[in-house]
Amino acid sequence: GPHGVQRISQEKGQDAAWYLLFGIFRRACHTQREGEQGDEAACQQLLAETRDLREVLVSQLKGLAETQDGSLPILRDHLWLSHDDIQRTTQTMTPLLNKARVALEKLLQETLTLEVALEKGPEPYMLALLMPEYWGKFIRNGPLEEVAPLGVNQAASSSTPAPPGTTFKSTRP
Repeated sequence: GPHGVQRISQEKGQDAAWYLLFGIFRRACHTQREGEQGDEAACQQLLAETRDLREVLVSQLKGLAETQDGSLPILRDHLWLSHDDIQRTTQTMTPLLNKARVALEKLLQETLTLEVALEKGPEPYMLALLMPEYWGKFIRNGPLEEVAPLGVNQAASSSTPAPPGTTFKSTRP
């Protein structure tokens, strides 16, 4: 819930944000399976969480943009640092900040995709088409009985090789 989102904004953790988004995605897949349109209340809850996450990501991107303008608030607050020190530190951090920005923008795009999908009350196959990376992970990580009812046919599941030790061998003589 909002608690998870709050924690992320403090941690500034992109991994945490990714896991939160993946969690919402998973629950969306389950919700859509259970009813014709999915449980309306559950859908609204997921939508609210997705919007919270979007706001967090947007504010993180704004923070990064300010930082990249060379106005690192953290450094500015240290009065004993000279202007040159600040410039040097900012230059050192720029590649890291660029990498962080790209990752955040991708997360934001995925969050917006899920938000729009949830507004439309998508079928699981739509979620699969819109967010293939997340779907792939959902399929790989979900127990088979969770995945089977979602309309994934044998062809789709056989295109990814089974992990070792999952082939069915008869134990009977």
